[in-house]
Amino acid sequence: MSKWISDDALDTYLNCIRSNCDKMIICSQQPTTYTEATTTYALATADMTVNTDYTLANGTASGRKITTAVKSNITPTGTGGGNHVAFCQSGASKLWLVTNCSEQNIVAGNPINIPAFTYEALDPE
Repeated sequence: MSKWISDDALDTYLNCIRSNCDKMIICSQQPTTYTEATTTYALATADMTVNTDYTLANGTASGRKITTAVKSNITPTGTGGGNHVAFCQSGASKLWLVTNCSEQNIVAGNPINIPAFTYEALDPE
């Protein structure tokens, strides 16, 4: 039996991130709450402009994807191995999305650049 989902449905899902998340946070481990993302495990925080800093497009493998803008000269507040990225809405104290990333050594006070980051919502299999 085949499965299918409209690109509009996937865009609605990704637009929740695009139109609400004003912070992209590099974390030392997977946060499960807003406080863990913004305080407990936070190593570096990039301010995001909702809608503007996110681009929707066809997915690389399938479905749809959202790509973030490059963020330069971010000054980390923590030291450790950054291995997760959290997307948060500061005004609502809400954690919207957490995904893993290739671990990078981050040192407090040493500016970093965060390359464009992609999250893909795949078509059902």
